[in-house]
Amino acid sequence: MHVGDDSEIRPLVLISNSIPKSGSTFLFELQKSFLINSLQDFVCPGGGDYPDDLEFTADYLHNPDADSFLRYIEENDKRAGTSIVKVHRIVSKGLCDQIVKNPCVYMSLVVRDPIDIYLSARDHFRRNGEFSEFGRPQTGVGIVNGYFSRIFDSVQEISTREKVSVVKYEDIILDPIDALRQSLPSSVVEDLSNKEVERRLDLEEVKRRSSFRVNPDRKSRDDRFESDAERGFVVLGLQDLRVRMGYESHEE
Repeated sequence: MHVGDDSEIRPLVLISNSIPKSGSTFLFELQKSFLINSLQDFVCPGGGDYPDDLEFTADYLHNPDADSFLRYIEENDKRAGTSIVKVHRIVSKGLCDQIVKNPCVYMSLVVRDPIDIYLSARDHFRRNGEFSEFGRPQTGVGIVNGYFSRIFDSVQEISTREKVSVVKYEDIILDPIDALRQSLPSSVVEDLSNKEVERRLDLEEVKRRSSFRVNPDRKSRDDRFESDAERGFVVLGLQDLRVRMGYESHEE
């Protein structure tokens, strides 16, 4: 929930989007903890508190089709309160229009160095069989350059606007509070100090729910490759995407 330019109390719908294997669970748990603990802390523009019957919802939608996802957004836009939904999805034209035109809908997108995305997905496949495409470097790199990169590309048209924030996984690990601020609408956090933002978080619960996803790898990146051939293939194959996502310059 936030206050519009006309001082009308409006619902807030935050889409916590990410490229798979970008460590987005940590940010999602930060966002969820902050928003639910802020629900009753906001003050009405004319004085007094918000109603006691405000709702808070947090969902993870696995591969929703475009129409059903838009219906989900429209339904939550009518709620009196705050909704946050975690997804990995390409932003369709309909969703793009909804984000741009609807003052209550915002999106954050978590990205990560494509090489680390590849390594994380490959290791995930070896542990439990998910992300089977990453059983071979050729198909794994193809998925990162294909579907994964399309999620990033689909928000570029609107990512320069305040309605969409792109947050790097590396920044989340370096400074979680600052990354959280980046990921939320400015109207929600602009008047809050970092200390106040942190006060509204249950950091122990956030860490408990996501620590296994954000623990730093014990091996260096180079040591995680099984061979020089795999490293060379992956680094070369993801070079252009790393440039587009701001992880490598054209001169490197």
